[in-house]
This record gives sequence, C-alpha cells and structure tokens, in this order.
Amino acid sequence: MGWLLTAVLVLLGLVLLALVAVRVVGALRRARAAAATLNTAITGRSRRISAGLAEVREWRAAHRRTGRVDVSDSAVERTA
Repeated sequence: MGWLLTAVLVLLGLVLLALVAVRVVGALRRARAAAATLNTAITGRSRRISAGLAEVREWRAAHRRTGRVDVSDSAVERTA
C-alpha cells in the first residue's frame, strides 16, 4: 500500500504544478498586454509633444520673419 500513497502524492504534485504553470502563463500574458498598452501610450504622448514643439517652432519662425509679435491672447489688461 506504500506505492499507492506515493502515486497519489506524485499525481497531486503534478496537478498543483500544472495549476501554478497556468497562473504564471496568465500573469505573463497580462504583463505583456500591459507593456504593449503602456508603450503605445508613451509613443502617442511623445508624438503629440513633438508635434506641439514643431508647431511652436513654426510659430516663432513665422513671427521672427515678419518682425511682428502678437501677444494679445496672452496679455493681461490692467485697469487702473
């Protein structure tokens, strides 16, 4: 009867090992999906920042060429 107990313990160990493997694979899959989402978000933000900087550079270059500065949008009128 000693071999029966050993066989049951080995089978139980294999089942537990399979469950742990399934959980690890699931966690790795979720981590991979999260990394891809984060990479997409960072890339998008970097592109938006670069586009904004390019727009500011264009605006500055255009105003340097004309010699005219329009600050009416950012000026604060003070009443005395």
